[in-house]
Amino acid sequence: MNSMTPEISVIIVTNNSAPVLAESLPALKLSIEDFNHFFSREGSVEVVVIDNNSSDTSPDIVRRSFPDAKALKLDLNTGFASACNLGAERAKGRYLLLLNPDVVLESEALWALHREIENRSDAGAVCGRLTNTDGSFQATCRNFPDVRNILGSRGSWLLRFSKRNRYTLDDSSEVISVPATAATMLMIKSDVFASHSGFDERFFMYMEDTDLCRRLGLASQKIYYVPTAVGIHKWGQGSDVGFLKRAFWHHLSVWKYFAKWRPGFFTYVVLPPALCLNFLLRSISAPFDNPN
Repeated sequence: MNSMTPEISVIIVTNNSAPVLAESLPALKLSIEDFNHFFSREGSVEVVVIDNNSSDTSPDIVRRSFPDAKALKLDLNTGFASACNLGAERAKGRYLLLLNPDVVLESEALWALHREIENRSDAGAVCGRLTNTDGSFQATCRNFPDVRNILGSRGSWLLRFSKRNRYTLDDSSEVISVPATAATMLMIKSDVFASHSGFDERFFMYMEDTDLCRRLGLASQKIYYVPTAVGIHKWGQGSDVGFLKRAFWHHLSVWKYFAKWRPGFFTYVVLPPALCLNFLLRSISAPFDNPN
């Protein structure tokens, strides 16, 4: 391997992310330094940033923190999936780390993820353990959405009336295989990502990660949860997109996912009014909800 070829390409998609970058980028730099120490080679990690038409100082903050980063500022917000695919096209690393701008990595996170994906021949991807700012566990691993669990998922208004949730998975102290995970902090083999043509760009934001995980699983490529790779996720602070817009894209993406993988009576007749009702109820209750 060429000594200048990076081992890992960290791909970050920004969109008016300045408030969180001031903390997340220095933490990323420390994690990269830690990785270089363990990997015994400087320049083993490159940073690729795709900016989705920010109107704030996000590009300037990135430039100051990582002057050598491969940075591209788009004139249009193309969505998370499309921007990640653009980043992957520019990346040269053997592995891609898809990282939200509102994730503050612990110093050994990169190394922990890399160690597991290197040592597991059946691993297509690995994900880390995310916490809220108060240190509590933030569930990002999940089962695949289906008729039984979607109306009781984390985004469902009905969940507040029941503790049953077959969608998101509990924490684990051991490395375990999971059906699916969010792309908040996801390391994937670059050739695997390319072989699946990256994210499906019909998903503007949300569900693109679950869709990719489903395709990985169908190709017998496992996803592993690595609890020693820790990041603090400032949920919803990665851009200035408001709650209603986020909720709209999430509900639409859920329907698109079902239309792709589970077409039929439930998807075309039952799910649309259920999603519309849930969106309405969440919009009404949002001002009273705890942000965590």
